[in-house]
Amino acid sequence: GGGRCVKEPGPAPADVARYAYSYAGEDAVRHVHRLAAGLDSMVLGEDQIVAQIKEALGAAQAAGAIGGAMHRLLHGALAAGKAVRTQTGIASGRLSVVSVAIDLARRTLGGLAGRRALVVGAGRMAELALKHLADEPGVVVTVANRTAARAQELAGRYGAAAVPLDWLEEALRASDVAITATAAPGVVIDAEMAARAARGRGGLLLLDLAVPRNIERAAGEAPGVTLFDVDDMRPVCEENRAARAAEIQQAEAIVDEAVARYMEWWSAQRAVPMIRALRERAEAIRRAELERTLARCPELSEREREAIQALSAAIVNKLLHGPITTIKATGANRELLQAARELFDLPADVA
Repeated sequence: GGGRCVKEPGPAPADVARYAYSYAGEDAVRHVHRLAAGLDSMVLGEDQIVAQIKEALGAAQAAGAIGGAMHRLLHGALAAGKAVRTQTGIASGRLSVVSVAIDLARRTLGGLAGRRALVVGAGRMAELALKHLADEPGVVVTVANRTAARAQELAGRYGAAAVPLDWLEEALRASDVAITATAAPGVVIDAEMAARAARGRGGLLLLDLAVPRNIERAAGEAPGVTLFDVDDMRPVCEENRAARAAEIQQAEAIVDEAVARYMEWWSAQRAVPMIRALRERAEAIRRAELERTLARCPELSEREREAIQALSAAIVNKLLHGPITTIKATGANRELLQAARELFDLPADVA
């Protein structure tokens, strides 16, 4: 839960709470499935969320903070997401926030050949930006990160230079475009830094891909500075979403089916204690009555005793089949479980 998460190293609880939201029951199940399918992402069908869900699952398992129901939910959601991407065209020609940003830089600067680009951060988003920039001919790229070793590792992988975050302003001054994608809870580039970096030259393009933002909004008002953040890229992503209406409908159908399967399983799990108690009570009654009957008929052979025992078990199973099937199908219905508990005189702790 959220309480367990905020005990781990990372953002303060207040920072987490500002970006948190809450779902319950089937709404929560559907939300997780839509996330994994890329249907809730700003960029339709993007698969960065898959890596994030897998990472969250691994962290929860390592911390011993995940139970069977959540484990099944996340694995089912990942499977549904994979089905959406392989069975629909939702991911064909897929955009990402990074690809939208790079295209924006290309159009704003009139091409990237011969330009100097700075990537601030060393996480998944920053690495994706480096990968895109490496495919652009003639771009000189620098990576700035708080952890120098990680910056050097990424820089080496994509043919870039690396600088510590302490040198950010100098690196900014030497760049035509800067892409920020750090996990910092506050701004990394404020308006004053941006203004100083842009002073006395052609201009500086800033692309902020972080949430919360890495670049102070007022930086875009500084002379010579052009700033785009995630909100500015949203219209391009909405155009992409509108063009894929048919794929979205097909993807939603796959998600609906996966959600229904999980809810059916969940209902059955909720009903397990009730079904177990019902079977135990029926079996206790069957055994008591069977022993009483057999005690009155000592002349019966062993074969006859076994036949009577099998008959009694078959009758009980037949009688229980209907109620158990109904309880399994509607196990999440507390009123039905309560009624069944009272009807069959079961212990109070099973409903």
